[in-house]
Amino acid sequence: MLWLNDKKKGKPEIVYPISSAVLLPLPNSDMPKEVRLDYEETAQIAKFSPRGAAALLRLAIQKLVKYLGEDEKNLNQAIGTLVKKGLPPEI
Repeated sequence: MLWLNDKKKGKPEIVYPISSAVLLPLPNSDMPKEVRLDYEETAQIAKFSPRGAAALLRLAIQKLVKYLGEDEKNLNQAIGTLVKKGLPPEI
């Protein structure tokens, strides 16, 4: 391991090997594989590219919404339709 003193944070930080993963909650065991892969990739890139991670999460949500039976072009409307059908809003 290689440590470097981070003057901004005032403490040493591991710089090698690169720790790229961000700790996200584990995916639900019911999550479809293609959605889970995007979710896990998000954790790997979030530290280096928050915008890229946000795009991947949106893609994962789009895939999940489609898996749940909604195929509307507008993601917000598709989620709204799922909520009207009984999906809990906090999900």
